[in-house]
Amino acid sequence: PICHITGRDGADLLVSVPGGEVRIPAARAADDSGALIIGVRPEKMRIAYKEEVNVNRVRGNVLDVSFTGVATQYTVETPWDPDRPVTCFELNDEGAPEVRAGDSVELVWEYGFTFGLDGDDDLDAGNELAAEAAEVESAGEAD
Repeated sequence: PICHITGRDGADLLVSVPGGEVRIPAARAADDSGALIIGVRPEKMRIAYKEEVNVNRVRGNVLDVSFTGVATQYTVETPWDPDRPVTCFELNDEGAPEVRAGDSVELVWEYGFTFGLDGDDDLDAGNELAAEAAEVESAGEAD
């Protein structure tokens, strides 16, 4: 989401996001004031099954659960942007409670996995190219 830097704590920036605040290393941000687009890779996020400290977090509702072999993919609607659900992956190891579509969860990740892009960047850049490629591929399959 597009968010605003609200302060600093040592080498980290404090960033206001819908539903709370995240911490991002200043070295991983495009700017140290103003607006940023906050990101984190899906494989770096996990569902919190117990209280965790010194992590970034966002609450949300599970929209979809997909078994992918060695991992399960969760699609979660968050306050960040209801039109852009967050995806995270969990390894299918023993001991994790079962999570189902409709469940309320908390996603967490280490501060250092957060990055900040220029807040003026276009969130939809490249989408039209992906749509065109999908149309071409679909037309090729129909032949």
